[in-house]
Amino acid sequence: MNFRDGIDGFIDAQTGFWNEATSEERRCKLGTIATRMEKLHSDGKISTLEADKMTRRDIQEFLKSMRDSRLETSTMKKYLQLVDQYLQHFENYSAMRVRSNAGLSVPLKGIEHLSKEEALTVMNYIDGLPGWNGSIVRGMIYLAYQTMARPSEIRLAKVNDLDIYGRRFRITNPKGNGRYADSEWVQLLFEGSVDTLIRYLEERERYLRRNNIESDWLFPRLYKGDVGTYTLKSVNAKMRKVSEATGIQFTLKTWRATVATWFCEYDSDLLQNVSDELRHKCAKTTDMFYARVRKASSGKTLTKYSAAIDVSRNRSMAHRRTWRGHL
Repeated sequence: MNFRDGIDGFIDAQTGFWNEATSEERRCKLGTIATRMEKLHSDGKISTLEADKMTRRDIQEFLKSMRDSRLETSTMKKYLQLVDQYLQHFENYSAMRVRSNAGLSVPLKGIEHLSKEEALTVMNYIDGLPGWNGSIVRGMIYLAYQTMARPSEIRLAKVNDLDIYGRRFRITNPKGNGRYADSEWVQLLFEGSVDTLIRYLEERERYLRRNNIESDWLFPRLYKGDVGTYTLKSVNAKMRKVSEATGIQFTLKTWRATVATWFCEYDSDLLQNVSDELRHKCAKTTDMFYARVRKASSGKTLTKYSAAIDVSRNRSMAHRRTWRGHL
């Protein structure tokens, strides 16, 4: 089976094990890998493009090409792991042997996050974005800011998952969803921008009425007459446009690390609470990736201290006066 031609069958074989977002992401990565393999084959550096016949030497050449391209170690490790999983689908264990000797030790990196000034600049910009695209961008960014939720947890949410009155958001597509992780409620952290979430809900209702459609999705996407959800690729594209306009590089995922870091920098005793909100398995994970701070020993809650770091309270009022939000 040709490497590229086997991708769809491999993805289909993971039904029930991977969620939609994971399948989409890995299909895309395998397509990228297939392009690299095809270039290596045309250059005579690997012997075949048949997934069941690739040799250890072929995989070593693939690894060498990634090193020569100066890909990050973490990226090389993920690609090699995916190639191994893919080839094993065809009962080919060549990549497994290469992985064991590749020596891809991934160093810990600091998590990218925004400064308060950068976050405020982005907020002031998106507050004035027009149209439905502006509504989607605002809604997603402010929900990420309020909850530290992951991108998939936001874009795949249902409208009933956002409880404005209770100041909470239900995570129904948590990381590990392919392993049947349970849904759970997390709190909305910042009073300063609850008004913008209310604004989004009102704009959403008007959009649905204007297009004469119904949808349970919190962020519905109307495409060629069908209503569904935004793909991760389309969400990333929207964030890139805001990045280009503001000169501040970020993705939707950046807001998760941003708020977590702010809380930990404000008070190291909040580490355990931040870990709970992030839904990490243990505080050690939070400490390792978000802040070098000690574990919490107090009963402090994030909402009690959120006002101290809530930059959304300092937004320009120019675009916040153009509507009257209520539910």
